[in-house]
Amino acid sequence: DFQNFVTEAGKKARESTCGPLLPTFNLLHIVQKGLNRFLPANAHQLASGRLHIALTRLSDWKNVLVSDYRSNEELIQALMCSCFVPFYCGFVPPSFRGV
Repeated sequence: DFQNFVTEAGKKARESTCGPLLPTFNLLHIVQKGLNRFLPANAHQLASGRLHIALTRLSDWKNVLVSDYRSNEELIQALMCSCFVPFYCGFVPPSFRGV
């Protein structure tokens, strides 16, 4: 269940002395895995028009809001983009429909 998943993610983060700061610890991968596992099959339909996710367009650093999702994969990709923290999560940010 979800509680066990979060507990295991916390244990993984504490496995080394550097914890989640270790380069091999991939928080986005853990979040993506959890979303794939626990979101219902129609999550994109439930979220469309209701969940507004803020993204930053790299070309001009403008804020872009998205609220329509064609699939769960798109919903999860938008969430991954929104969660991305430069340097901590990596150097190349994920993208969503070119944003």
